[in-house]
Amino acid sequence: MVAMLWWILKWGIPVVVLVSVIEGLVLTVLAKRRGERYDWIAATISIFDFIVREVVMRLWLPMLIYATLFVWLYQNHRIFTMKFDQWWHWLVAFLIVELCFYWYHRTVHRVRFFWCSHSVHHSVAQLNLAAAGRFGFTMNISGIPLFYAPATLLGVPPELVVAFTSASLFYQFFLHNTWMPRLGPLEWVFNTPSAHRVPHGANLEYLDGNSGG
Repeated sequence: MVAMLWWILKWGIPVVVLVSVIEGLVLTVLAKRRGERYDWIAATISIFDFIVREVVMRLWLPMLIYATLFVWLYQNHRIFTMKFDQWWHWLVAFLIVELCFYWYHRTVHRVRFFWCSHSVHHSVAQLNLAAAGRFGFTMNISGIPLFYAPATLLGVPPELVVAFTSASLFYQFFLHNTWMPRLGPLEWVFNTPSAHRVPHGANLEYLDGNSGG
């Protein structure tokens, strides 16, 4: 399972870029038919931001610092030890990481210091797949990865924290669109495109909602 999740991390970057470009080409044709236009400038900026951030800011110094901290916390201060010899160990570990994401996402929408970084993600006028990768360059510098530190204290190995988070973010990439309809009963359990369109809207009553991954 870990190997599968790391495979998602390894190939996620080129897949995200390729699918974003394909969607952009299709939406360009559809927009022209309606007398509108697809914002390629914004999409290009989003893709550039995603590539540079993932390759430079995530894989180099900032994440090396966080990785060292997470390994130290797990090896010396974890409260529980999960052997992962039962299927539910994997489920519990995933839910712990998802809970960390929830509080990260909830906090960045409510604490101005973190919103300064996260607001970049909400700066696009057109919600599309390319916009999913727009997060700016200050996410890791501002300490946002520290929201996942409790997972290592609760017994989730650091490499699994990264793997689950990467898989979750890869899933969330496909939530950033306006063309996918509601998905019936799946809306009751999963974060879906229609549910994720809510916090990306401008309606005051819906702002800062839906913090799950």
